[in-house]
Amino acid sequence: MGQFASGVTIMTTTAAGRMPYHVGVSGAPLLTAAVAYIEATVHSTLEAGDHSVIVGQVTALEVRSEVEPLVYYRSGYRRLG
Repeated sequence: MGQFASGVTIMTTTAAGRMPYHVGVSGAPLLTAAVAYIEATVHSTLEAGDHSVIVGQVTALEVRSEVEPLVYYRSGYRRLG
């Protein structure tokens, strides 16, 4: 089951399905409580070893709050700065 992380709160996709959302310009559901979002279309896909790098063309974005971002680095959540 997929999970969304928000600070120390973990929500399963079932819980996220019951959260308030609105529809973005691409038709994707965007969580109303999100501090920011980016919508993009796939511009190109590059193979890099056993990974695929997907390059997107941004079609919409919004920053709704100036809270610190959630950063995952070296197997843990970190603060910037």
